[in-house]
Amino acid sequence: MKNDESLDAAIFCLSLMGSNIKDYILEAFRTLKLDGHLHIIESTSRFNDINQITKQLEKFGFHVNFREMWKFTHLHAIKI
Repeated sequence: MKNDESLDAAIFCLSLMGSNIKDYILEAFRTLKLDGHLHIIESTSRFNDINQITKQLEKFGFHVNFREMWKFTHLHAIKI
């Protein structure tokens, strides 16, 4: 287990398929340093409403940008 606020970046690539996505995001938030970067790259079809996902990440304490690339979506979130 990593210490709190010890990582500069966390990357989830095709790994959020389970029902416990919230746990993954909370762990990323816990382990990322202030201004740490979270990259989530998932199949675009996985997201029903990208704006809802963005709002949820912002509630966790991230500033979020996203872009669609071919069949994938890249969410880039910075811990604030």
